[in-house]
Amino acid sequence: TGEGRPDILDRDDLGYEANFDSWMRPHPFPVLAVRFEKLWTYTPMIEEFIGRPIHLPPLRQRTTEIPDEERARLERTYSSLVAKVRAAPDLAVW
Repeated sequence: TGEGRPDILDRDDLGYEANFDSWMRPHPFPVLAVRFEKLWTYTPMIEEFIGRPIHLPPLRQRTTEIPDEERARLERTYSSLVAKVRAAPDLAVW
């Protein structure tokens, strides 16, 4: 990568894992965590939590394609974060 540019392929320079960890711990205020793919399933619970209706666009299949070499680098860099995301509940409030 270039000088001063974050490296997201070989290092978590943007702190994605720390960000995830910070939201997945207790706070002095209620936090609702919802797996993206489950937003449509849990819409009524989300609306109850925030106290207002939400309007989601139609659910679309993800179509991002990542070259194999970059995918392997990302999997190495974010293996710990991926494990945490997979272990997280689909919906949680704390």
